[in-house]
Amino acid sequence: MHILHHVAKAGGVTPATQDKVAERFPQIARYYRAAHVDWAHRWQMSASFCEAIHYTLELASSHPVFDDLLDEAFRTPLTPQGKPPPFVPGSQSALFAWKPQWWSIPSDEDLALEAYLTDPNIQDRMGDVDWLEPLAPVAWYFSAAAVAVDFLSRLRREQRMRIREKIIIREDMRGAAHPECHASGLIPCCIENPKLRIEVHMGVWNSLMPPIWLEYQFWDYDVPTGIGAHRFLRSFADWIGESLSLFSSGMPVGALRFILEGSEKETLQVWTMIKHAAGLQETLIQSVQVQQHGEISLGIIRNEWNLTCERDSLLKRFQLPCDLPVSFCEAIKQIVAGTSIIQFNGDPGGLWNSREMNMTRRYWSPQDFYNEWSSLSATSVSLPTGDVRFFFKKYELQALLREQIF
Repeated sequence: MHILHHVAKAGGVTPATQDKVAERFPQIARYYRAAHVDWAHRWQMSASFCEAIHYTLELASSHPVFDDLLDEAFRTPLTPQGKPPPFVPGSQSALFAWKPQWWSIPSDEDLALEAYLTDPNIQDRMGDVDWLEPLAPVAWYFSAAAVAVDFLSRLRREQRMRIREKIIIREDMRGAAHPECHASGLIPCCIENPKLRIEVHMGVWNSLMPPIWLEYQFWDYDVPTGIGAHRFLRSFADWIGESLSLFSSGMPVGALRFILEGSEKETLQVWTMIKHAAGLQETLIQSVQVQQHGEISLGIIRNEWNLTCERDSLLKRFQLPCDLPVSFCEAIKQIVAGTSIIQFNGDPGGLWNSREMNMTRRYWSPQDFYNEWSSLSATSVSLPTGDVRFFFKKYELQALLREQIF
């Protein structure tokens, strides 16, 4: 984003360029167009947004001074921290060309390239705390899906073709590098062996848990026992969107399914919130406002500080129910009905009362929908472990090292 910010300021990103990107990545079009700054919280990014940024740079690379703009970006401090980028001078071309798959486990060559392109001392010499990053070393885990992709790729083709037993993948930790899309790495193996069957077991409190351990420095004096519903909604919506796109990306029908743990009380609380969000999405789409006027402009909606919401698009990706993936509502219906590739391992309960919701909200204004959506997003979801310190310890690097030693 820092590079794109410089290219855009020089006129390298035209309205036609933005239209091409929005057409390829329709789900992120609203907050992509509203990216006025060169930074965003790590947990706000989605895989699609990162790919859209890279695609924009590819389109802009024909700009006459594109290389000069890359060089300028590498020498200009980041916003808002004022720190320089951690890349060594002259590495911009190699960095721009490096596009590993999200599920790739780094090889020795990849690690060597990273060491060649970056110099952590550039930022360490500043001596300041980066409040957007954790203060203590954090353990990052490869997703189980990424490990499975890596394992299968190391087998000979004849070995993969002989696999007849179902492969069960259990995600017990949140994986690094947008784990919601890692199942895509299994597509080539499933196409190669039509008899291959894979089952991915997920959990709300492990693989879908928002990475709150990256923010714990803000909670030194107030240790919360819950987490905002909007955090889970982002994580869940990203996973739903990526999972349902598997078939359009080539995954054979019947080759893969997900099992979502749904027995814990706190999990059911999250699931109830997810269903309510899906119901609001359906209701807003069917409202008179959308039917008559189409897409809602965030410039006409005001938040609790009486400011328009358009500049918050990057920091709050789902500001309205219609910002959820287009298929979100239908996906939740299929999960409840038991016809989805995502199986709810528990009682999914019933659906929302569509008729009642439509009758009471049919003539609502965008502001009315925003107010209810904002109230839902602010709901606190109880943590099954008591408070957030459990997750701090779970993802603490020193705790992982102690386990390996003993």
